[in-house]
Amino acid sequence: MSNNTHDTHDTHVSVDAERRLYIIKHQAGFSCLGFDNLEEHLAVLQERLGFSVESDAPVGTPERYAQYEQMLEEAGRHPKKMAATWFKPKTPLKVRRILEKAWREDITLRLFYGDSDTGRDWLEENDTFGRIGRSGGLMKVPLLLSDSGRFGAPILDDCIVKIQDEEGRVLWQHPKYHLPEMEIQKGPKNLWELRVEGDVRARFASFGEAAAYAAFLSGERYPD
Repeated sequence: MSNNTHDTHDTHVSVDAERRLYIIKHQAGFSCLGFDNLEEHLAVLQERLGFSVESDAPVGTPERYAQYEQMLEEAGRHPKKMAATWFKPKTPLKVRRILEKAWREDITLRLFYGDSDTGRDWLEENDTFGRIGRSGGLMKVPLLLSDSGRFGAPILDDCIVKIQDEEGRVLWQHPKYHLPEMEIQKGPKNLWELRVEGDVRARFASFGEAAAYAAFLSGERYPD
């Protein structure tokens, strides 16, 4: 780990260049922030506030982190500009509008995550269905709420490749959206295997169960 440090208020910042992390020591302990995440945050702050920080400090230095903290302090002086939901810079405008509408109108969505460049679905099945909320604090990121609505998982809004409403209608999908190759084969011990691009994803006692699971992953069948 680099010995480069910077003291800002009650924080002490060092740099782990190998893992591309800022290590921030607080009075209550430690936290980490990736170089790329900080640059994403800076880009959104600059867009929201309408001005840029001086870019003379190289990425991955304590001085760059100090510039980030300066922008956060400036953002705190402009609560109206920071009131909107905090999306990643690469999140499509249509996705932003759908998530914002769902949050304001308490709409349930199913989110499909994948490669934002190729449009390939990752076939994620956890933390993909529910109502949309927002976090507190300065950076109000979109959340997928639990059934109770008391907590939520941050949404990977820049990795969304398809969105369905609660009836399964497609509200938006990536221009290149596609599913990886899936096939069902008879496996050992009379089990049916769902294979994704040749690798076993899951095994089932019947062909029908395997087919239902494949339909769920592809969005043809909704969560129970």
